[in-house]
Amino acid sequence: MASTWVPLARVTELGEFDVHVWRVPVEAESALASANGDELNQRERETAERFAHRIDRDRYWASHIGLRRILGGYVGVDPAELQFEFGNANKPFLAGNGPMPRFSLSHSGGWAIIAVAQTPLGADVECPRDLANLDLMVTRWCTPRERRLIQTLSEADQLQAFFKCWTGKEAILKGVGCGLHSDANLLDVLSDDDERQAVVPRSIDAAPWQVRWFDVDASHSGAIATRPRTTITTFFELPDAT
Repeated sequence: MASTWVPLARVTELGEFDVHVWRVPVEAESALASANGDELNQRERETAERFAHRIDRDRYWASHIGLRRILGGYVGVDPAELQFEFGNANKPFLAGNGPMPRFSLSHSGGWAIIAVAQTPLGADVECPRDLANLDLMVTRWCTPRERRLIQTLSEADQLQAFFKCWTGKEAILKGVGCGLHSDANLLDVLSDDDERQAVVPRSIDAAPWQVRWFDVDASHSGAIATRPRTTITTFFELPDAT
């Protein structure tokens, strides 16, 4: 899952089969968290101010400024001028004339992950943490095949495998735009490899999905879900600058 993150201040061309995955620093001390937020609209500002804890406000603020700057580069529009509409499960997408790039935003701890492609996609990032009810989580959310794979591993490796499984499922569900689905335990993604075509129940989506896992840093890992013909993935890092 090792990934090479290339610092890039400006976006590059997004081909038909490309997926661009951006790593964005969003901790309180990051430049984006302290930016004045001129790019954000009224809805985003109000959402940020509703967070009870400053750290959560800063992470939301920074991730959405980063999202607007990245998407603005792809469509050639000032970040503040971008317009969003919302679909199933409040999934956002760019509004505009003609084809617009698809995107998915996820954040965990000090990182936001923003994936961009010409076709549907989803992304998820997690920091694996101890789970007192790991066995129950595996039973509830994993397929029988996934459970068998996880049960063959050591206790420490079982935790890592479960979070790998979880990020893959979340990425697909975000790509579909259906939220956490009751049939997620029928969604089969887990693999020893870094990429796998998932087995997706028709109750979730009739279209095929493939999952690719990657490292964000030493403690965070993520997954992207795309259509199978989307094959070229590049990892970028948005420099921490105002």
